[in-house]
Amino acid sequence: MDVQPNGEPKKIYLNKPVENKPEEKPASSRSKENKGQPDCVLIPPPRRRPPPPDNTDEEENITNHKKQRYWNSFEEMHIIELWRRYKDEVTEFNKALPVHRKIMVGMRQKGMIVTGQDCRRKLNTLNNRYKAELESQKLTGAKSEWRLFPLIHCIKSPKFKQFDPWHETLVTRKLLEKIPKVPEQKQPAPAVLRQTSNATHTPTNRQNPMTPNTAPSQLVASIPLKSLASGVGSLIAMDTYNPPAPLPPARSANHNPAHRKNVLKYSIPAIRSITKKKLEQLKLENVLLAQQRDDALKSLRMAERKQRMFEAILHSLFVQAEKGIHGENLEKLLTKC
Repeated sequence: MDVQPNGEPKKIYLNKPVENKPEEKPASSRSKENKGQPDCVLIPPPRRRPPPPDNTDEEENITNHKKQRYWNSFEEMHIIELWRRYKDEVTEFNKALPVHRKIMVGMRQKGMIVTGQDCRRKLNTLNNRYKAELESQKLTGAKSEWRLFPLIHCIKSPKFKQFDPWHETLVTRKLLEKIPKVPEQKQPAPAVLRQTSNATHTPTNRQNPMTPNTAPSQLVASIPLKSLASGVGSLIAMDTYNPPAPLPPARSANHNPAHRKNVLKYSIPAIRSITKKKLEQLKLENVLLAQQRDDALKSLRMAERKQRMFEAILHSLFVQAEKGIHGENLEKLLTKC
């Protein structure tokens, strides 16, 4: 069998041209009939195979589901922000978790079309890059130039508790606060006539709280001035204004609609009494109270800061005293306080 140089058999034609004419190239169509030669049957040539690659060590073609997505700087910043929000749920980077879907939803709310798998891969690459930068920083001592390193370091870095020299005192204070206090014995309030529209109730005869051994002057001397002033003020207020009695239930046995109507009339303020001037005055009072509250908070914070400074100075004094510093230096430090 005749073989061509490339190893393929030669083409066989059933009818050969009789005259000495240049052979025509066969048509590439697969039809049995040729133009002008209905009896000519051609065998189509085999399909050409692509040449083998020169470099056999090239990487294989990566499918679409394995390709890494391109992330711009804004997308990286936003995914780190979501990582910070769900840092307690992001426990693994090589395994799909429900939190990756939450991050995907947060990214899509900003118009970034990503999938949960893309988010997981990006978090994994960021975590690996952070570990590499941290190791190089520990070895060389130079700060990392990666702009995302401080953002991820805030998420991954462990939080150390500050040393508190006065920890024992704070613990004792908390324990003392938990101890229940002895209830203060309040002085019995004086009985006052309570007037209502129906009847007048007189106070019942009660035992005198004063014993025969204690004189009134001794009792007054034992009561502090603030309690006396508050008691006198309450007496004056109760003499000038008698509060209305509480409303009886609507379905009670001694229900009196007329009496209930009168009590409602005097207990609920009239709508005419609420004016714009009073509302403005109330708003102004609220603003003043808010300012006073802010000033009080500032003063409290300043006092706490001074207390901390004082405790730190005391601690340094005790340390220096243990090391054997002379008393003159201690006096100088005390004068600085």
